[in-house]
Amino acid sequence: MKREIAEAWAANLRSGEYIQGGGCLSDYSGGVITHCCLGVLMDMAVEEGIATKKMPSLGYNAVYTSNYSEEYRESAGILSLREERTGTLTETVREWAGMFSPSGAVRDGVIVGKDGYTYRGLANANDNGVSFAEIADFIEKNYQNL
Repeated sequence: MKREIAEAWAANLRSGEYIQGGGCLSDYSGGVITHCCLGVLMDMAVEEGIATKKMPSLGYNAVYTSNYSEEYRESAGILSLREERTGTLTETVREWAGMFSPSGAVRDGVIVGKDGYTYRGLANANDNGVSFAEIADFIEKNYQNL
């Protein structure tokens, strides 16, 4: 993963601006918007103009769509005009961040662990109660394996 994006992502996870949720990138339930750790990264991509976020009505998951030109789509061999995701990074955002996996899986045997449990990726760790602060620590220490 690109170091500068990893550092910004970790800072955003610690910022207190996001309420942690799970099971999807971003959700609007009970009048509160929650994010998975990957949803925070997708929001960063939205701010950079790399993706678009569509927040539906109460009780539904946000839909993120990659923004890219037809020229890029053809050169990258992307067949669909729209690359939409609700649970993992879009391929375009994964490439922008320089990540190995759209689910935040790690390579080289690095495993996210908490309370004796291990997880092979950030989405799985997030959905099983690993806090944003702990995920931010992991990202900073292991960004080269993400």
